[in-house]
Amino acid sequence: MPRKKKSSGSSKPKAAATVAAATTNKFAALLLDKEGSREPETKTEEDFGSFESRPASNKGEEESGKKGDAEEDVAASAAAAATTSPTGRTSTPTPTSTTPRLRKPLFWLDLEMTGLDPSTDSILEIAVLVSDGLDLDVRIPGPSLAISASEETLRSMNAWCVDAHGKSGLTAKCLDGERSVPLEEAERLVCEFVERHRPPPREARGRADVGGGNGNGNDDDGKNPPSSSSSSSPSLPPRIVQDRATLAGNSIHVDFSFLRRHMPRLASLCSHRLVDVSSFAEVARRWHPNAFYSAPSKQNAHEAMKDVCDSIDELKFYKEVMFKSAGEVTKAVARTGNPRRG
Repeated sequence: MPRKKKSSGSSKPKAAATVAAATTNKFAALLLDKEGSREPETKTEEDFGSFESRPASNKGEEESGKKGDAEEDVAASAAAAATTSPTGRTSTPTPTSTTPRLRKPLFWLDLEMTGLDPSTDSILEIAVLVSDGLDLDVRIPGPSLAISASEETLRSMNAWCVDAHGKSGLTAKCLDGERSVPLEEAERLVCEFVERHRPPPREARGRADVGGGNGNGNDDDGKNPPSSSSSSSPSLPPRIVQDRATLAGNSIHVDFSFLRRHMPRLASLCSHRLVDVSSFAEVARRWHPNAFYSAPSKQNAHEAMKDVCDSIDELKFYKEVMFKSAGEVTKAVARTGNPRRG
């Protein structure tokens, strides 16, 4: 993406999470070793057996967030998530009845564009990856696509984009019909991926669920007010709602503005709430400068999927060094005396 304000540290060598190469008709689930090695372990459906043959965990187990169950379900679903064409482009994912039990999933997205103005600039590349919201090392890579563009469109790029996209090879891909897809096809493929991995439909739980949330049952911040036909009255029958996907990335609001303009169907699947890694970086710069200046170095490749992985590694670093343990948070909250909401 051209010069979105992405904060980065410089002193620690980057702990890069590489996306495992997909085998034929399979995406690889990235199950990363937390003991030090960052090499992803590629799992396929055969490694775990049939998803349907495993007994579903009860509600308590799902809420406890046991990593083993989550990884097995992610791997089984990822194996059937998509196919790869001979040219290396991600093609239409194959529908599957298996649904990964990702906990509060985050949809990491990055765009490369001809500039930063959605009204005049165009999308040249899109990549998406979904991770478990509690364990960022559990990841399923999605489509990574160059988008076809005319020579006239590419001539409109500023000097920075001409240089960056030329060096990365993106400009040549966009002009090559064998290595790029139309914008509409890219949107369709990403929508199918998001629809497969976003939270499943659930029963609404009163006013906080009105308008569709992001999976946490507490999406009422005034931007999705209740309609006149909606009520939290206990006398009403339960309603089934479909939560929207939560986007994440560096300066993700810029990408979201392009989705609204150029990929409205995809934008409609996403919540207005975003996880912007750049916000964490700016907070760290002010409150914990040592953490900010020790954040993992970025590749600065200006390739969508590599930028996605950079963003995940950056947030994972801030989570590990800046946030208290669950026990410490519980004690700190108790000291405030504030009542728990929901």
